[in-house]
Amino acid sequence: MAVRLHVKVCEAHDLIAADIGGKSDPYCKLKLKSFGKKDKALKTKTIKETLDPVWNQEFDLTSKSPADDVLLISVYDKDKLGKDDKIADEIELPLSNYPLGEVKVEEISLKRKKKKKAGTLKLEIQVFNEGDAPAAAPAEEKVQETNEPVPCQLRVLLVSASKLKKMDPVGKSDPYCVFQLDGFPKEDAFYWKSSTKDNTLDPVWNEEHVFQVRDYNKDVLVFKMFDKDIASDDQMVDDVKFHVNQFPMGQEVEWSEDVKYKKKKGGHLVIKFQVLEANAEVKTRDIVLDTSSHSSKSNSHSHSHKSCSFTLGSYSSSYSTSFSSYTCSHTLSSLHSSEKKLHVHHELKAPSKSAKPVRVSDSISGTIVSCRDLPKADSDGTDAYVTISVVSKSAHEKKGKAAIKTEVAKDTQDPVYNHSFEIEKAKKGDSLLVKVVQQHKILSDVCIGQVTVPLKDLKDNEPVEQEYELQKPPKLPKELAQFVDFGKITLSLTHSVKYQ
Repeated sequence: MAVRLHVKVCEAHDLIAADIGGKSDPYCKLKLKSFGKKDKALKTKTIKETLDPVWNQEFDLTSKSPADDVLLISVYDKDKLGKDDKIADEIELPLSNYPLGEVKVEEISLKRKKKKKAGTLKLEIQVFNEGDAPAAAPAEEKVQETNEPVPCQLRVLLVSASKLKKMDPVGKSDPYCVFQLDGFPKEDAFYWKSSTKDNTLDPVWNEEHVFQVRDYNKDVLVFKMFDKDIASDDQMVDDVKFHVNQFPMGQEVEWSEDVKYKKKKGGHLVIKFQVLEANAEVKTRDIVLDTSSHSSKSNSHSHSHKSCSFTLGSYSSSYSTSFSSYTCSHTLSSLHSSEKKLHVHHELKAPSKSAKPVRVSDSISGTIVSCRDLPKADSDGTDAYVTISVVSKSAHEKKGKAAIKTEVAKDTQDPVYNHSFEIEKAKKGDSLLVKVVQQHKILSDVCIGQVTVPLKDLKDNEPVEQEYELQKPPKLPKELAQFVDFGKITLSLTHSVKYQ
């Protein structure tokens, strides 16, 4: 029987110094011994320049054979130039050592080459049956382990990028960035698009946005970068996912890392993050305009500029600098000759109207998470992919509407996809027809399970993750006709509705 493994990588102490400066940039990798070649190891964040890192990150894994399976954990030093170095020997923890439902705290002595001391690593491990909830956390950590959602705000400062890939045949690139909370609609609270920087491989943005996070412990922010193009925008780097709880509450954390594009070097990116309490007042920052390159009258601190402009997030404006009605308490002479501070005021909201809001658009976004217990469609397993189509009230697929399609998961009856998608112009009376399809290299592909999800069952603007039981498809090959159970599929869906 399959079990779930809940692992919290807490902290490490007295690690070996891997860098010349006497520090390390440690992170952990963890996986199960039963993982296949295509299953990627899970990774913690990298904590820079420390021998005593604190991660406090949680991971969930599934094992089909807990009696024989082993949890493998390695501690690495992040190296920007060469290959990452192992700080200590790989740790092997048999799952059979952990009674079901119990939270076990492990203080592990790390070794290097089986002899040399390499520090200690603290973990919390719990094994439980699929479908069961994890046991309660120790008393001192109940706040972190609670199943109740922890709302907060995530402040993101997109600083800069460098050494990006040249995307345009003539010139360089025109990069812009997109941030979105995974599984949430394209609304200001959950989605942000930066400005476009024209013809550069080293853009500087210094643009900021605040996201409204529903759950500190579960929500994930997805980063994408594109090159602006007249025909179609091209992705410049691979997606980067940030778990909100990888950032300590209240602290500003700078993320400065190399990014890749299709497993090759894609450039370097600098972003700053800060998690704030849900009710915290987010203060605006003064915007400093560098005017040192412009002429100014010596000793008088006055400028010949007549106007200036600035951009903050999605808001931009122009201001006269004649200061004929200047009311700030600071005199102009107190401002340095190389800068002017623009005092930013919050936009005043129009008084609410009593008129009933009009529904102007509907869309569906979400993630095809995974399937389990699919029928074994051929001798070496199942090679399945998932499609989603919109079905109208008359129970017919909309013509001309391309189905969402995942990649093929080879040789497994429990595929994991984590495929994000968005469908525009989906009406409340429509449904989603979800099909699991077996790929054949020679014959036609065959649907081996399907389910219909009515959009009316989804709450407006609220993400819902649910496991659905797959039903027998109308047409099924004779060799699969004996199957009664067609497995299950997990979907995360949001019905986004906009009003005017």
